[in-house]
Amino acid sequence: MSRRLALFAVAVAAAVLPPRPVLGAVATAAAADDVASPGCTRQCGNISIPHPFGVEHDCFLPGLNVTCRNGTELFLGDGTVQVLEISIHNATVRINAKPAYFPFSDTGLGKPITSGTWSGALGDGGAYTLAWRRNRLMAWGCNVQVLVGDRGKTLSACAAVCDWDENGFFCPLVDPLSGIGSCQAIIMTGRSSYGIKALPLNGSTGPSHMSDAAIYIVDSEFRSFGGYGTLYRGTRSLPSVLYWRINHTICHDNASSAACRSSHSSCENTTDSGPVAHVCNCAQGYQGNPYIPDGCIDINECDDPETYPCFGNCNNTEGGYDCQCPPGFTGNASIPNGCKGMKVAKLVC
Repeated sequence: MSRRLALFAVAVAAAVLPPRPVLGAVATAAAADDVASPGCTRQCGNISIPHPFGVEHDCFLPGLNVTCRNGTELFLGDGTVQVLEISIHNATVRINAKPAYFPFSDTGLGKPITSGTWSGALGDGGAYTLAWRRNRLMAWGCNVQVLVGDRGKTLSACAAVCDWDENGFFCPLVDPLSGIGSCQAIIMTGRSSYGIKALPLNGSTGPSHMSDAAIYIVDSEFRSFGGYGTLYRGTRSLPSVLYWRINHTICHDNASSAACRSSHSSCENTTDSGPVAHVCNCAQGYQGNPYIPDGCIDINECDDPETYPCFGNCNNTEGGYDCQCPPGFTGNASIPNGCKGMKVAKLVC
C-alpha cells in the first residue's frame, strides 16, 4: 500500500358503505411546470427548461439563463455548473457539484493544511443559494477535520479518522460517512458560497498526520456512493440542491407587479441571505407554472384519490373539491368506512 491515500428528501348504524377503490395518483398539471415561453428552447437532453429559465436572450429572467451544450447537457449561466433538474414547484435546481479537493501537504500538526471555496451556487449576488435543508456536508480523508463557514463563522464541521501502519494510512471500505475514512454533518445556513478548511485532527498520529481530503456538499437524498476510489481522489461530482429566486424585487399588493404572471398565483418574499428577492407559487388547489400567463391550473382532486382521499361521491370544484356520502348514508366520506347507513324510522298506523 502506498504511503499516501487519496481520499476523498363514525358514525350511526351498522350498515357500512364499501370503500371507494384507490385508482393511482394522476399528475393533472405536471406538464404545466415545464412550460417555456413561446419561441424558447423547451428541453436540453432529457431536462425540461421552464420559464423563468431560458437559453435564448429574451427567454429568461435576470440571473436564470442556462446553456445547452451539444443539445444534451444543461448548465447554469454560461456553462460552469451542470444542471440535473429544474423544479418550479420547489423553486430548486439540482446540480452536479464538484468537490473541494485538498492534496496532501505536511505543514505541521494543528495548522490549516489548506483552504478553499465551494461555489456550486455561482457565488454571491446571484440567483442561487444552497438549499440547506436539502443538503449535507460530506468529507473523505484520514485524520482530517473539515470546517465549512462564511465570513469567519463556522456553519458546519465533521472529522474522519483512519488506522495506519508503516506503509501509510489504512482505510477499510466500510459504510460511507461512518467517521472511518469519511464523515458527514448537516448544514444549517444557506449561502451562495462557503469557505472550506481542512486541518489535521488534533492529537492525531500517523504518516505526516493527514492524508488528502475531498469535501462535498451533497443532496441529502443521494445514496449511490459506489466507486469509493473516485470519491477519495476527488475526481467525481455529486448532486447538490440549490434554491433559486427572482433577485432585486419583492412582492407587492398585486402579484403581477412581481414576476408572478398567472392568475391564481401568489408572491412570497425570500428570507435567506443575499439581495432582496421573491418566488411565485400557485394558489392552493392549483398547480403548474406561476411565471407564465394561465400557468396555474385547477387540480382535479377527484382524479388523485391517493393524495385527496374520498370514499363517497367526489365532485371537483374550482380550486378545491367536495366529498360527500352517497344518498342514504351519512358521516365522513374522507375516511375509510366513514359513511354509515342512515336509520329509517318505521311509521306505525
